Amino acid sequence: MSQIEDVGPASLAYEHLHLDDREVLVLRGDIDLSNVDLLRTALAGLTGPLRVVDFCYVTFIETIAIHALIDHDRGLPDGVDLQLVFNRDSIVARVFSIIRVDEMFDCAECHSEYH
Repeated sequence: MSQIEDVGPASLAYEHLHLDDREVLVLRGDIDLSNVDLLRTALAGLTGPLRVVDFCYVTFIETIAIHALIDHDRGLPDGVDLQLVFNRDSIVARVFSIIRVDEMFDCAECHSEYH
């Protein structure tokens, strides 16, 4: 993992994976107000035309994370795509469903290609 931050009860770790046709940001742990700046930093480290944010190992998420994703997406140049990957039966899926994230971003189910 590239970075781990323990702030209060939440901890977040991330790793950037460079694959042939995309760069993947793998997140692990909890995302809340105490560590959303770390998420923003991790998102800023993504490069390339296809950027994937992997939430498959996220165990807790607050809506502040969605604000970070929207802010990041708004700053992307034309021709750069952001895809979100998560388990459809997870807490992430429930939060994303309430906010209708699947209407804002390209979303996909977790798979083992880079896990």
